[in-house]
Amino acid sequence: MATISDLSRQYGLDERSIRFLLGQISGFPLFLFYTIFIRRLHIDLQYLYIVATGLGVAYWSFGLECICHGLICIVINILVLNHGLKIIKSRFWHATLLVIFQFGYLLVGYWNRINWGEYEAAIDWTTPHCILCLRLMSITMDFYDGNSRYCV
Repeated sequence: MATISDLSRQYGLDERSIRFLLGQISGFPLFLFYTIFIRRLHIDLQYLYIVATGLGVAYWSFGLECICHGLICIVINILVLNHGLKIIKSRFWHATLLVIFQFGYLLVGYWNRINWGEYEAAIDWTTPHCILCLRLMSITMDFYDGNSRYCV
């Protein structure tokens, strides 16, 4: 069986590109397995399956730094939305500061990628983090609008 590096050499593609594509395609069989077997189980086991497969695909496709950077932003978002009202009383400033933080974190990641000389490979932890950044900003906007079910 051919490995990723064999496929990379054979077709002249970047190994990260192949991992990214196969990671995206792996969602179909994982979802089919979920639909057939996991959906009938208790909700906690369903969540465990979703988190485990998501982290596994992220680690395989992008490495450990993808998981670390994602967890940092998620934890900061949760902490500020759940406990920030004790410090700052305005929802507007929570939303504004979190949007600036999330967008700034992503921009610093792009800037560091350019400065470290890895700009040729545009597939790294910033690729999925862009989507995560948008989702965390949307949760922040829901919180600002008062429509959030996730936070206080």
